[in-house]
Amino acid sequence: VFEHSWQLLSEEQRASFQRLSIFRGGFTRQAAEQIAGVNLTMLAEFMSKSLIRQSVEGRYDIHGLLRQYAQEQLSLDSEEQQAVKENHSRYFAHFLQERRDALDREQTPQLRDEIRPDISNLKDAVNHAFRIWEEAEALGFMRDFCAFYRSTNYYEGLDVLRQISRGLRDDGIEMELGSPRGTMLLAITAFECAFESSLGSSEHKQVAEDILPILRETELTPELANCLLALGCYRVFSSDYSTAIANLSESTSL
Repeated sequence: VFEHSWQLLSEEQRASFQRLSIFRGGFTRQAAEQIAGVNLTMLAEFMSKSLIRQSVEGRYDIHGLLRQYAQEQLSLDSEEQQAVKENHSRYFAHFLQERRDALDREQTPQLRDEIRPDISNLKDAVNHAFRIWEEAEALGFMRDFCAFYRSTNYYEGLDVLRQISRGLRDDGIEMELGSPRGTMLLAITAFECAFESSLGSSEHKQVAEDILPILRETELTPELANCLLALGCYRVFSSDYSTAIANLSESTSL
């Protein structure tokens, strides 16, 4: 049924709608223009054709089946698809980076309302970054991503980190120095341990102990601090208070 409607769109409209399919969980007018090159006039045309909807908050959304169809069309041009994914990741990395200072000051209620609607977009963006970007850029994005979850929802943050690390492992990536993807997996694992320990679990205690000496050989200071934080918490759980104090003090100093 939609194939007929699709053919009635102009070539420009089809290309624009395909690019909008990159969004998951909705999008703002600014994001549509900067990521997909779709201006307000084109958005209005799509609304008049019932291809997109607008909420009372002003965000736009595409019905799941229409989005799926548009994604399939976009995938036929792999170069265009990768370009849109890259634009999407860059936009949301900058979006989060701009709010990092406020995250560090724990201005959570206001930020949660501002960032939460785009959490699905952020998840997709950070996943793309870890597979495509240079190590330093991807790590910076992940640190901002973790700062958001640390200020809002440890449980969801831990779940997302596990999904990302599982995806890297499924791609055959191993934690090792000298490999950009291996370094990223190492960094994610350190944050996983920190989030887990902050929730009172010690499931990955041995993992934290194993990666600590590796992290000491790197310049991954935030990740080393988080690994030490996790170890400090684990040792509090086992009543090893003297070692816990040493780990936590070093973590704080970093």
